[in-house]
Amino acid sequence: MNYLKLNLAALEKNIPELYKSVLPSLDDTSVLEAKETPSGALTALYRGKLLHSAYDPVKEAEKTIQRTLDSHSSVCIIEGFGLGYYVSAALAHTDDTLVIIIDNSIERFLSACKFRDLRDIFLSERVIFLIGSGEDTVSSVLRATPPGDIDIVRNRNLVNCEEEYFTAVENNIKRYRDRQKVNAATLNKFAHIWIRNLINNIKVLPEAGSIKSLEGIFGTLPVLLLAAGPSLSDLLPFIKLLQHRFVIVAVDTVMRALDEAGITPDFLVVIDPQYWNARHLDRVDLSKTILISESSTHPAVFRKGHKRLFFAASLFPLGQFMDSFTGGRRQLGAGGSVSTSAWDLAHILTKGPVYCCGLDLGYPNRETHYRGSFFEERSHQLSERFSPAETAAFHALTGAHPFSIENNSGGKTLTDSRLIIYKQWFEERLKQSPGRKTFSLSQKGIRINGFDFIDAEKLLEFPVIRDLIDSILNTISPIPEDIQTPLNRKLMEGVQILTQELNELSLTTKNNIDIIERYNKGSKGLTLSSVISTLDRNDNRIVKLQSKNITGFLIQSILRESLTESNRDNSLEISKTLYRKIKEAAEYHLNLINMYTENR
Repeated sequence: MNYLKLNLAALEKNIPELYKSVLPSLDDTSVLEAKETPSGALTALYRGKLLHSAYDPVKEAEKTIQRTLDSHSSVCIIEGFGLGYYVSAALAHTDDTLVIIIDNSIERFLSACKFRDLRDIFLSERVIFLIGSGEDTVSSVLRATPPGDIDIVRNRNLVNCEEEYFTAVENNIKRYRDRQKVNAATLNKFAHIWIRNLINNIKVLPEAGSIKSLEGIFGTLPVLLLAAGPSLSDLLPFIKLLQHRFVIVAVDTVMRALDEAGITPDFLVVIDPQYWNARHLDRVDLSKTILISESSTHPAVFRKGHKRLFFAASLFPLGQFMDSFTGGRRQLGAGGSVSTSAWDLAHILTKGPVYCCGLDLGYPNRETHYRGSFFEERSHQLSERFSPAETAAFHALTGAHPFSIENNSGGKTLTDSRLIIYKQWFEERLKQSPGRKTFSLSQKGIRINGFDFIDAEKLLEFPVIRDLIDSILNTISPIPEDIQTPLNRKLMEGVQILTQELNELSLTTKNNIDIIERYNKGSKGLTLSSVISTLDRNDNRIVKLQSKNITGFLIQSILRESLTESNRDNSLEISKTLYRKIKEAAEYHLNLINMYTENR
């Protein structure tokens, strides 16, 4: 029997986007050959290889899923649709796991639609189809999936037939997982610092403009981006001359070198919550430089003086809440490094080319930073007999599994698993915005697909345009006091609203903790159903509070653990732990807000 019409009707009704994408291929010849099996279920041949068992494809799929897929996993990625047996088995094996199917052939998918009734799959709300999609699509879809474990199920023979495609798919999944691990580790390390900085920086929000107002301000003029890689040392003499020919955007870690060389950047990007990062700006004159930052940056940065201040949109719930009282802001690319944000800013400022100096993403000549950097000097200051500066340099080079990779000259440069994440970030962003022209001046810097190498000497042929750049910079005036004053009043209204909500959140969670503890102690008149009913009512109150997301930011690790908890019998204890952590987070915010308002 040919099931194509039945399956297409189900597709049109339930997944119209997929239906429209397969229509142009409907008349193509079937690329799969169906074969009967002793079990009665069909199997299929593709390029002479069986895609499923020759005896019982249904049972084979069930065993594979049971062996590979944890029933509590958040996401199951199935590589290669075949005849859909793995998908059916995954849906039967799990209750709420999201199933993502990725396959590069629409023709194979349509062949499967002829041989099997797939309507149960098409009717499921837990299935996402990436049929005929590029290998990088999976990572963008994963960003929208719920937190939790990701399992991969491979249709082995099909994956082997399309090795290049599925290898690229798995590389994208690996990159996504690596970023998630880095993000989780960063959150655990810096969450409390970010919150403390955000509250202390409320007072500078009225002064900070939105980088949205800088969009395209330099037309097509070229921008020179200065990062802190080792190649900066050799290129500094050129930068002295290039500052008359380019808009200069620098990251905070290069400011000491630029100051000593007599170079004043037009824009300085500082996005780091740590105090030690602010030390890069020690004894540096910022009076002629526009500061680009974010409200979670260490407050010491904003006490060093600057020509003008602009904030990107906050990435954190508390910052987003406070931003709502000062008007909308534009996001700045956040790839985990200040250099990624500076690169995104450069392409906001101009529609012209961006040239990158010191963006090495590796260790040319086994150096970690430009010579004389704050990091290098600090390692010498902290040097001891049994822990010399050379030891710190060794750990910096070897701490993240170093390996060599192609550089801009065609040779090899040492890099590591941390820096390679930034390379991947740049390459993904360039795929999303292919019109962005970026060049690298670092001959021994890691090759980034989409960045062309150019010799710094060639940039000296560019015309001198400093007067034009300065005339544009002079149009960027500070926010006047008569605008800042009402903005400050709005912010304090926001602080009052937040304080009220946090107090309510703290009280509600305390009540939830109390009733669970009373039930556990066997208090009279309390049944499990009455406790759950009370918790549901209180949870509904919590859900309506804006502050739930703000405090929830501090307990991400606890939330992830509770979402993947396999023992359902201790759900009340899990709930009590969650409520206790939410209460602690609410009180942490309240204490900081009280200190801020008292010291204003």
